Amino acid sequence: MCFAVDDFWKLPVQLDAWPPAALPARTTEDTVKAIQADVRYIVSHTGVLVYVEGPQADKIGLLFNTRRGQKFPTGTTEATGGHTIEFRDLGCPQPGAPEMTLMEAAATLYANLRTLGLEMVLR
Repeated sequence: MCFAVDDFWKLPVQLDAWPPAALPARTTEDTVKAIQADVRYIVSHTGVLVYVEGPQADKIGLLFNTRRGQKFPTGTTEATGGHTIEFRDLGCPQPGAPEMTLMEAAATLYANLRTLGLEMVLR
């Protein structure tokens, strides 16, 4: 299920008990507004996974939301240490993932690589 992280979804719900704890009462208008805000976010954003294969993949990869319409790098690239990196558009924003531009994501990716003493392999 796709939805934007909005105050509606942050309400405390006890998930380990059945039946689940009741949500506070909302008016129909408030519920419709919350759903409309979620749909606006879904339509204007997408989730991106920076998929990494290699021995330290869990320390390099990223998951973030970004505005639609940006140009994504295509194909795979390599980093030292036997790592393969690929940007994958998930098509739907991911709940709880941070929002950033592709430039910010690229800077974070390079910072993760530098922290581990790795470099991108330019061809």
